Amino acid sequence: FTSSEAQLLSVETFPVENTAELIAAVAESNSNCSTHTIIDMAYGTYNLTSPTDTSFYGNNGLRVNCILTINGNGATITRNSGTEFRLIGVGSGATLTLNDITLQNGQATEVGGGGVVSVQGTVHINRSRIVSNIVDIDNGFQILGGGVYSYYGNLTIEESEISNNVNDSQVGDGGGIGIIAGMATITRSDIRNNSTTRDGGGVSM
Repeated sequence: FTSSEAQLLSVETFPVENTAELIAAVAESNSNCSTHTIIDMAYGTYNLTSPTDTSFYGNNGLRVNCILTINGNGATITRNSGTEFRLIGVGSGATLTLNDITLQNGQATEVGGGGVVSVQGTVHINRSRIVSNIVDIDNGFQILGGGVYSYYGNLTIEESEISNNVNDSQVGDGGGIGIIAGMATITRSDIRNNSTTRDGGGVSM
């Protein structure tokens, strides 16, 4: 969906103050794709302790199926668990907009994108930080994006920081960002101190 198309949908806003409310608001968004859901987070740290989805290219702390905007207001979403899971998975045809938020300490269990993976979806990252996420998969296949992986999707990153992400996979490309096909636009952003075992410490396309 384009921003103009999203404006034609009904809009529902959920203020959230803790992790349980965040998870519930994302689930509510997924239940109605005719609504553009906006989540307004109170400032603080939101600890995800287990995946809410295990079927979309591995384990996901949150899964986005419809149209969702998360206004972080400086908040942080982090994995606080010995269980490995990426923070957010964005499905085909879904749109996720992240504003003023930090995603950290995600660990993908399949394909890549420790912070965010998008498969034929749309992701907008604005004034946000994707930091200290990891993917470490040794299955002989190409694994992309320690921080963000977009596959045949639409990715825009603006005025954001992608840093200290690691792709330690056997065939790892893109320490910070991995992109296969689709569209990607990165503007006025800081991509630094990411690492990978093969090509594209910052970005692999």
